[in-house]
Amino acid sequence: MPRRPAPRAFPLSAELPADQHAAREALIAAIGAAFRAVRPPRQEPSHASPYAWKGFDTFHAYHGPWQAFPLEALWACSDALSFVPAQGLRFYLPAVLSHLLANPTDALPQTMLDGLCSLLEGRAPEHRALVALLDDDQRRAVADVIRFHRSLEDDAPAQALPLGRQAAARWHAPTGG
Repeated sequence: MPRRPAPRAFPLSAELPADQHAAREALIAAIGAAFRAVRPPRQEPSHASPYAWKGFDTFHAYHGPWQAFPLEALWACSDALSFVPAQGLRFYLPAVLSHLLANPTDALPQTMLDGLCSLLEGRAPEHRALVALLDDDQRRAVADVIRFHRSLEDDAPAQALPLGRQAAARWHAPTGG
């Protein structure tokens, strides 16, 4: 039986300004805590999905933690996030967000960036299933990442995801009380 990949850390890029390190590390830790128990989805996209030609074998065969998922499989098929069902998004989204926080200067394919922004902004009705699937801590972690990226728009626009003003409100988890 093959060994399961060990979770990996998301070390910060040396190119990041020092004043952003603490905020980025805190967000990565919050994502890690909120999504720590999420397992790979049982049902992956079929071979008929639009991105089956690239990376399908990786998606189909992977059974490790999200922290160790080979993100190159997502990068190889840049529209993957647009076609993964909600169960899969709950697994892949924290890895993608953590990677982007740690390595914002890594160039993502434009179609992946567009798909991620569409997902975070909730442009498509099918994205509602993901929000409903996440618990309060997971939605709060995603909303905090969005707010952080919105805060970068003035000081470091090249590192910010181009997200609309209402994106974080969509993920806001109600507080108990």
